[in-house]
Amino acid sequence: MALKRVMIVEDSIDVGRMYQDTIRTAYPGVPITFVPSAEEGILEATRLSFDLIVADIRLPGISGFDLVRKVRIRQPDVKVIMVTGDHPHTALAIAR
Repeated sequence: MALKRVMIVEDSIDVGRMYQDTIRTAYPGVPITFVPSAEEGILEATRLSFDLIVADIRLPGISGFDLVRKVRIRQPDVKVIMVTGDHPHTALAIAR
């Protein structure tokens, strides 16, 4: 996949930096936007178009699932990787 722009939405700065480093290693030169909340991610998605969003499921405020639903209204083809440190059952409960 040829990436042009990536957004990472993660409230843990250390985890977000790890994702940034991993993406920069795999895709050198690809611009990465890093935000700590879904609300900020939605704002960024109104300004920029993204090829990939890496989002934590559990974020302060609205969830990563809600973020993706809102962003896909404007960017229906954006690829998404959802991540969580929670138990899978917790993630499923949030998704419902």
